[in-house]
Amino acid sequence: MTEILAFLIYLWVHSIPVHIEEPMTVAEEPYEEFIDIYDKEVPEYHVVYMDVSAYTPHDSGSLTASGHIPIEGVTVAMNDVPLGTIIEIDGKQYEVQDRCGMDRIDIFMESYHQAIEWGVRHKEIKVYDD
Repeated sequence: MTEILAFLIYLWVHSIPVHIEEPMTVAEEPYEEFIDIYDKEVPEYHVVYMDVSAYTPHDSGSLTASGHIPIEGVTVAMNDVPLGTIIEIDGKQYEVQDRCGMDRIDIFMESYHQAIEWGVRHKEIKVYDD
Protein backbone atom coordinates (compact mmCIF):
# COMPACT_ATOMS: atom_id res chain seq x y z
CA MET A 1 0.00 0.00 0.00
CA THR A 2 2.85 2.36 0.84
CA GLU A 3 4.51 1.66 -2.48
CA ILE A 4 1.35 2.52 -4.40
CA LEU A 5 0.91 5.77 -2.45
CA ALA A 6 4.56 6.70 -3.06
CA PHE A 7 4.16 5.93 -6.77
CA LEU A 8 1.03 8.12 -7.01
CA ILE A 9 2.81 10.99 -5.25
CA TYR A 10 5.74 10.56 -7.63
CA LEU A 11 3.41 10.77 -10.66
CA TRP A 12 1.59 13.79 -9.22
CA VAL A 13 4.79 15.72 -8.45
CA HIS A 14 6.27 15.01 -11.87
CA SER A 15 3.08 15.90 -13.69
CA ILE A 16 3.15 19.52 -12.44
CA PRO A 17 4.44 21.67 -15.28
CA VAL A 18 7.58 23.60 -14.49
CA HIS A 19 8.14 26.97 -16.18
CA ILE A 20 11.64 28.26 -16.31
CA GLU A 21 11.65 32.01 -16.72
CA GLU A 22 14.48 34.20 -17.86
CA PRO A 23 16.41 35.63 -14.94
CA MET A 24 15.51 39.20 -14.08
CA THR A 25 18.14 41.84 -14.58
CA VAL A 26 18.61 44.81 -12.32
CA ALA A 27 18.81 48.15 -14.10
CA GLU A 28 22.11 49.94 -13.80
CA GLU A 29 20.43 53.35 -13.43
CA PRO A 30 17.29 54.10 -11.41
CA TYR A 31 14.13 54.78 -13.33
CA GLU A 32 13.72 58.42 -14.40
CA GLU A 33 10.25 58.82 -12.87
CA PHE A 34 11.63 57.99 -9.43
CA ILE A 35 14.49 60.46 -9.70
CA ASP A 36 12.04 63.37 -9.95
CA ILE A 37 10.63 62.62 -6.50
CA TYR A 38 13.98 63.20 -4.85
CA ASP A 39 15.11 66.14 -6.99
CA LYS A 40 12.12 68.35 -6.22
CA GLU A 41 12.84 71.07 -3.74
CA VAL A 42 10.44 71.46 -0.86
CA PRO A 43 9.45 75.11 -0.71
CA GLU A 44 10.60 76.90 2.41
CA TYR A 45 8.06 78.59 4.63
CA HIS A 46 7.72 80.20 7.99
CA VAL A 47 4.80 79.86 10.37
CA VAL A 48 2.79 82.69 11.90
CA TYR A 49 -0.30 82.60 14.07
CA MET A 50 -2.96 85.12 13.14
CA ASP A 51 -6.65 85.82 13.27
CA VAL A 52 -8.39 84.88 10.03
CA SER A 53 -11.67 86.45 8.99
CA ALA A 54 -13.58 86.51 5.71
CA TYR A 55 -14.67 89.21 3.30
CA THR A 56 -17.04 89.34 0.34
CA PRO A 57 -17.46 91.28 -2.92
CA HIS A 58 -19.85 93.54 -0.98
CA ASP A 59 -16.90 94.60 1.23
CA SER A 60 -14.22 94.94 -1.42
CA GLY A 61 -15.58 95.85 -4.81
CA SER A 62 -14.64 94.09 -8.02
CA LEU A 63 -10.82 94.20 -8.07
CA THR A 64 -8.11 93.33 -5.56
CA ALA A 65 -5.05 95.44 -4.75
CA SER A 66 -3.11 93.29 -7.25
CA GLY A 67 -5.63 94.07 -10.00
CA HIS A 68 -7.21 90.60 -10.04
CA ILE A 69 -10.87 89.73 -9.76
CA PRO A 70 -11.13 87.96 -6.38
CA ILE A 71 -11.79 84.21 -6.54
CA GLU A 72 -13.21 82.15 -3.69
CA GLY A 73 -10.73 79.49 -2.58
CA VAL A 74 -7.78 81.43 -4.06
CA THR A 75 -7.76 85.06 -2.94
CA VAL A 76 -6.76 86.29 0.49
CA ALA A 77 -5.98 89.74 1.81
CA MET A 78 -2.91 90.07 4.00
CA ASN A 79 -0.56 92.90 4.90
CA ASP A 80 3.21 92.67 5.46
CA VAL A 81 3.94 90.16 2.66
CA PRO A 82 4.37 90.83 -1.08
CA LEU A 83 1.33 90.43 -3.32
CA GLY A 84 1.48 87.00 -4.98
CA THR A 85 2.81 85.27 -1.85
CA ILE A 86 1.37 81.80 -1.31
CA ILE A 87 0.06 81.01 2.16
CA GLU A 88 -1.50 77.86 3.59
CA ILE A 89 -4.40 77.74 6.04
CA ASP A 90 -5.70 74.36 7.25
CA GLY A 91 -3.86 72.56 4.42
CA LYS A 92 -5.39 74.78 1.70
CA GLN A 93 -3.17 77.13 -0.30
CA TYR A 94 -4.21 80.70 -1.12
CA GLU A 95 -2.57 83.60 -2.95
CA VAL A 96 -2.21 87.01 -1.34
CA GLN A 97 -3.92 89.23 -3.91
CA ASP A 98 -5.36 91.93 -1.67
CA ARG A 99 -4.66 94.07 1.38
CA CYS A 100 -6.75 94.51 4.48
CA GLY A 101 -6.95 97.36 6.93
CA MET A 102 -6.15 95.29 10.00
CA ASP A 103 -3.56 92.93 11.43
CA ARG A 104 -5.21 89.72 10.25
CA ILE A 105 -5.85 87.68 7.13
CA ASP A 106 -9.10 87.97 5.19
CA ILE A 107 -10.21 85.01 3.06
CA PHE A 108 -12.39 86.00 0.10
CA MET A 109 -15.81 84.32 0.04
CA GLU A 110 -18.65 84.91 -2.43
CA SER A 111 -21.38 84.38 0.15
CA TYR A 112 -21.99 87.02 2.79
CA HIS A 113 -23.70 84.35 4.93
CA GLN A 114 -20.60 82.08 4.76
CA ALA A 115 -18.33 84.99 5.64
CA ILE A 116 -20.42 85.86 8.71
CA GLU A 117 -20.58 82.17 9.65
CA TRP A 118 -16.77 81.95 9.41
CA GLY A 119 -16.38 84.80 11.88
CA VAL A 120 -12.84 85.23 13.21
CA ARG A 121 -10.65 82.20 13.86
CA HIS A 122 -7.11 82.08 15.21
CA LYS A 123 -5.07 79.86 12.85
CA GLU A 124 -1.57 78.62 12.10
CA ILE A 125 -0.48 80.08 8.77
CA LYS A 126 2.36 78.80 6.58
CA VAL A 127 3.85 81.66 4.57
CA TYR A 128 5.86 80.29 1.64
CA ASP A 129 9.06 82.16 0.88
CA ASP A 130 9.99 82.74 -2.75
